[in-house]
Amino acid sequence: MIVLNFKAYAESGGEHALLLARIARESASLWNKPVFVCPSALDVQRVCHELPQFDNFRVLAQHCDANDEGAHTGSIPAQAVKKAGAYGTLVNHSEKKLKQLEGHVIAAKKADLYVIVCATTAKECGRAAKMKPDAVAFEPPDLIGSGISVTTRPEAAKKCISAIRKTKGVLALVGAGVSNAEDVAIAKRLGADGVLLASAYVKAHDHKAFLNKLLEAD
Repeated sequence: MIVLNFKAYAESGGEHALLLARIARESASLWNKPVFVCPSALDVQRVCHELPQFDNFRVLAQHCDANDEGAHTGSIPAQAVKKAGAYGTLVNHSEKKLKQLEGHVIAAKKADLYVIVCATTAKECGRAAKMKPDAVAFEPPDLIGSGISVTTRPEAAKKCISAIRKTKGVLALVGAGVSNAEDVAIAKRLGADGVLLASAYVKAHDHKAFLNKLLEAD
């Protein structure tokens, strides 16, 4: 599984979001492997509307809140994410840490969203897995956007993957600094079910070629 977080880069909003998602959709179909894209909240509905989803291509929100729809200015309720057409959501990314994580997971699952929880330590990974999301992604914060892959810390990655797998049915992902096919191949050898990455895809010179190399290694 390849999860592509578009974040809020200038290169990933508006028309760029649609282009990046379309390339991901085509590659998912070509390789018959899962590729999930995470556009910004401003682009989710358009991407979902213009690019029909299928088993190997899904659109996730980058975040959703724990509150229901109602008088909550600035919030992103899980129900609204679902209505926009998204298949699921990321939560607890290190750039959007949550104080009450379990409430967000419960709200997202209640709205029938696929949930990927981000975590930064083995202890946090294990605790998050017990909340029964669909996947937990281990991401060391200091490596995010660094170009230095999480796979350069194999023992930490294996420890986190092991902590996640103690809860049956939860996928184990790794991310932070994932930049090439070798990183993906190493992640798989370490036992991960997939990878989460952002800038390496968003800022790639040739998005299609880059993603196809990742999928070849997946």
